[in-house]
Amino acid sequence: MVKIALVVLWRPLCHCASSGKCTSGCWIAVRGGTKSPGEFRTSQNWIGGTRPGNAMFVPPPPNEVMTCLGDWERFIHEDTPSIPPLVKAGLIHVQFETIHPF
Repeated sequence: MVKIALVVLWRPLCHCASSGKCTSGCWIAVRGGTKSPGEFRTSQNWIGGTRPGNAMFVPPPPNEVMTCLGDWERFIHEDTPSIPPLVKAGLIHVQFETIHPF
């Protein structure tokens, strides 16, 4: 079995990451920074195209996001000895991207 160590090197842009309150305006510089960053979406979004009908990908509607995230979180904590940890991490990531909660 191969063991992999994941090291994350991350430095916040300002103190808002630890305090939860941004006073420097760093979030405004981020794409969508004026649109409630960090909050779950309340409207339908899509990727590609001009509307959901011609989009390349349409995630679940906003009223289903919390249910999807609940299922996703259950999978994270579920004991899955038949799934290698690296594969499970990949599945967790792709499912989060598929739910597209923000």
